Parts: sequence; structure tokens; C-alpha cells
Amino acid sequence: MRNMPADANSLSCLLCSSKHLKHSDQLTGREIRALWHEGGREFPPEAMVGIHDNSNIILWQCTICGFEFFDPSLAGNSLFYQCLESSEYYSPDRPEFQRTSRFAVNRGLANVLDVGCGVGDFLDLARTSGLRTFGLELNPTAAGKARAKGHEILTGFCTRCRRMRVPVVSISFPFFKCWNMSRIRLVSSTKPLPS
Repeated sequence: MRNMPADANSLSCLLCSSKHLKHSDQLTGREIRALWHEGGREFPPEAMVGIHDNSNIILWQCTICGFEFFDPSLAGNSLFYQCLESSEYYSPDRPEFQRTSRFAVNRGLANVLDVGCGVGDFLDLARTSGLRTFGLELNPTAAGKARAKGHEILTGFCTRCRRMRVPVVSISFPFFKCWNMSRIRLVSSTKPLPS
């Protein structure tokens, strides 16, 4: 993980891969810690690598497709997600889980990749809907719980998995859904999606 946030020249849009980005908004590391504190969360400094009190954390916007995102290298490390792990933070039954599973089944999709899958609650529902389940989770404890339920789980960043030629990454996941910019659901089809 980088020690400093990236600039626009070193990033690409996470949605369309365009290099045409603009600065949309920003927070300082101090503001981010204050927001987490208001939510009842404290993190040791080693859980927020690259985010220092005076760091400017930039929200980038792609000028081609409009997608907004933060530098993915600042997404947090395994300690960050271990600090978040609690029954109050991750809800096992969310309305978007039902909607996404219905969407995938109604369109004849076969595979679902849950980026940030936690203990696999969404994957449990997806599997009961007949979908093949995959997850990506940085918290090794949560990843182990999801694996114990029978889901194929990778720990690490997508870019690291690609470099390691992890077999699951060769599966196509052309459809994705974002919730709160922190959770992404990617679904794969055995046939092209209708335009």
C-alpha cells in the first residue's frame, strides 16, 4: 500500500478506466477520523495507513462517465476491517441484498462477486438463489467465516489478485452495483446483458 494518496496522473476510473479525472471534493485525515469518532469508532494509526491528520483525501470524478471514487489504495487494511467487525456495523439482512439477488436471477446471471463481502451474508442469499458465489474481503477473520460457509473468498485487493493470476479473477463480472461507495456487487453472466 502506498504511504501517500495518489494524484490524478496515477489513477484511472474504477468504472470505465479513463484517465480523465477531476477533483470533486476532499476531506482531511483529521475530518475522516472525526467522522468515524462521531459514529463511535476509533482506529489505531496502523489501521489507516496513508491517512494522516493533514492528508487531503480527494474524491475524484471521471469526466467521461461521471463515476466518483477515492484512491483505492486508501480503502483500508486488514486491521481497519477487523476494527469494524461487529454485529452493529454489518447488517446480515439488508433490502439491497434481496433486490440484487432478484436482479441477477431474473436476468439469468450465473456468478456473483461481492467485493467487501464480510462474513458472506449477501453471498448466503445469492447462493440460495442459485448463484455461484465469490467474495473479496480484506479482513482475514471475516473472510475465514465466509469461507467456512462454502463461498470462494479471496483476501487482498483486486489488482493484487490479477497480478497473482488468481483463477477466480478470470471469471467475467461485467455488471456491478455500488452501495454507499464502499460496497460493490459484481455479477457475471453466461450470456450478454441486454443493452
